[in-house]
Amino acid sequence: MIVKGILDIKIENGIMKKGIIIRHLVLPNNYLDSIKIFETINKEIGNDIYISVMSQYVPFYKAKDDAELCKRVKPIE
Repeated sequence: MIVKGILDIKIENGIMKKGIIIRHLVLPNNYLDSIKIFETINKEIGNDIYISVMSQYVPFYKAKDDAELCKRVKPIE
């Protein structure tokens, strides 16, 4: 399958061979920023794009000392 548009996407046997996947890491207490990012992507590029939303953030190293980054992402986020 080939989808033409702003971004050309080519999928063969369920595997993307050509195109762009935007990967977005959700951070603790910042889900509203994530929503803004998704709205901007939709406005600027459209909805014919793949977005990988990652919620596996784990605070390591100096992030453990930061009040905003020392937590894991909650399911609601």
